[in-house]
Amino acid sequence: MSTPVMLCQGYSSTTGKSLSTVVTGTGKFDGSKQEVIYTICKGESSVMKMINVKQSFNLKIKDDLGSIHEKMNFISKLNMSEKDLAIVVHARRIKTKYITSARFLSNIHIEDMCNFFLEYGDTYISSISTGGEYIGVYKFHTETEKSRTDLEAELRGQGILQFGTIDADFHLKLKQAVTNTQTQVSFFQTMLGLDDVQLPDPEDMVNFARKFPSHAFIKSTVLAFETNGYEHVVGVPHGFHLIASNRNILIGTGPRDLGLAGELAKVSKLMDKINEIKSIYEFYGGYTDPDLNEIAFHAKGDMESLQKILSNFQTNPIQDLTAIPRPQLTSLSKGMPQLQHSTSFSPVLGRGEGGNTEQFHSSTEADAYIENKTRITSIQMRSDGNRMKSLIVDYESTMVGKHTDIYGKDEGRSCGKLVLEHDHFIKEISALYDSHELHGLRITLDDDRVLDTLGDRSSNVFSKFFDKLFHPTHLTRFPLPSGSFTVGFKGSYSDVIHNIQLIYGGFQPAKWSPF
Repeated sequence: MSTPVMLCQGYSSTTGKSLSTVVTGTGKFDGSKQEVIYTICKGESSVMKMINVKQSFNLKIKDDLGSIHEKMNFISKLNMSEKDLAIVVHARRIKTKYITSARFLSNIHIEDMCNFFLEYGDTYISSISTGGEYIGVYKFHTETEKSRTDLEAELRGQGILQFGTIDADFHLKLKQAVTNTQTQVSFFQTMLGLDDVQLPDPEDMVNFARKFPSHAFIKSTVLAFETNGYEHVVGVPHGFHLIASNRNILIGTGPRDLGLAGELAKVSKLMDKINEIKSIYEFYGGYTDPDLNEIAFHAKGDMESLQKILSNFQTNPIQDLTAIPRPQLTSLSKGMPQLQHSTSFSPVLGRGEGGNTEQFHSSTEADAYIENKTRITSIQMRSDGNRMKSLIVDYESTMVGKHTDIYGKDEGRSCGKLVLEHDHFIKEISALYDSHELHGLRITLDDDRVLDTLGDRSSNVFSKFFDKLFHPTHLTRFPLPSGSFTVGFKGSYSDVIHNIQLIYGGFQPAKWSPF
């Protein structure tokens, strides 16, 4: 349909679609309301309840309730497990119109319940809230019960309780809690009802939220709605009770019972997580995780089974779903997977550090490097002829863009540049050094291209001169273990590089935790 959403409009709670209108009633306003509050939410379903998002059986639906669809997209971006904790800041100004004394239109004759369902759905819109709202979310990734308990204690220590209004001090409380926690923190935000206002930076979020209700909301944006089943309307045929019963099986009866739609959401989220992990495996050259592959196979079958039940209901809504065996949903038996990887270091390539040395380390931590799909795009070296001055590495992430790390001093003669395509990885790092400093470094790629203090070339024509260069006391070669990949470098330098280590990662089987 292309008409605007309105009170009394028919609605399919199983698919999330707006349909034709079959009831009428008296519309009343509940007045205007504004609030700026926060709530500590546990898991995705808690966040959905907080921001007034209903769960339907169709996770991909795009209907007339455009703002509701935006909220569903926002929920999806949070990628929350039921173990994660989130501080949700919610600022809004709304007015609500609701319907009373609902009754069927006088010109409607209900003869066939299946046709009635297809045209009018199983519920009608009983109230609509319009206005504007801002949602800011600090998500804390708590993998274990202990980490969540510790975080909750930290929040209480800062005066952040289960819920409350946001005062001027809340910014400092939130900042201190985020600073103190050992848990990975992510920030998300969205806004509805305003088109000409920019979203704030995280540090300005609280001040922005406190002022948000004072804006003039010119357009009428649907922020939330409620539905009521036709079984509550006087005059509904007795046969409708089967549709109502089936609806409860499919979408549940409340926050504690999400029905098969809740199971479908779990399977869908599981498949998304598996695909995300597999895409990271592939990005770094591939990794085989048997359990992950097995659950992915079962998840596909479970999704098909659940969708078949919905399809059967859409075709014949008055069939008795209680007589149909529920699918076993084997894919949910292990819980939700979490990416697991290890970080290791090559031997220290080099020797003494002297009296006035500085440390260098890759600017991106290994966890963020891997999860954000970061790779090396080019490598350069500089030397003063017989001493290593710097290593310059360009990185690119699919999530956060490009950056360059300079290890050592960016001076001296350029020794060339290696450009790495997406499927190229460092295979070996070698170094020439004496008791004081690093004289030469060689990096070999898996396609046998080489970069060292003599320039870039192919390793199969590389002269033994490198091994004898400057007659160092030590030559060390470090081939990366099979299946591993470079995530950065660390070491020390003063006027020259004294030593360097390659940091590399490798995958382990995914860790599974309950939903």
